[in-house]
Amino acid sequence: MPKRPEIPTWRPVKTRTGKTIYQLNYIDPITGKRHRPVGGYTETEARKEAFRIYEELKDKVYGKEKEQFPDIEISDLVTIYFRNKKGRVADSTLSSV
Repeated sequence: MPKRPEIPTWRPVKTRTGKTIYQLNYIDPITGKRHRPVGGYTETEARKEAFRIYEELKDKVYGKEKEQFPDIEISDLVTIYFRNKKGRVADSTLSSV
């Protein structure tokens, strides 16, 4: 059984040109190999990328959850669609449809 996935860590790294990038560090729980991709140029980008990778790793280990769609009829969808368009589209446009 593979290990439980962990959230990748990130740290600032200076490049040769003097710019700062954020490097991620994580171990793939399936293969056991270490990965160190660039997470972005800001800490916010790196954090978002780290959590995106973490979600991918969780899906890999535990399997992806099935999306559950609510039971809804076409007539209800049409009603919801027109209700949402009511404030953004002119009434003459909606009456011609």
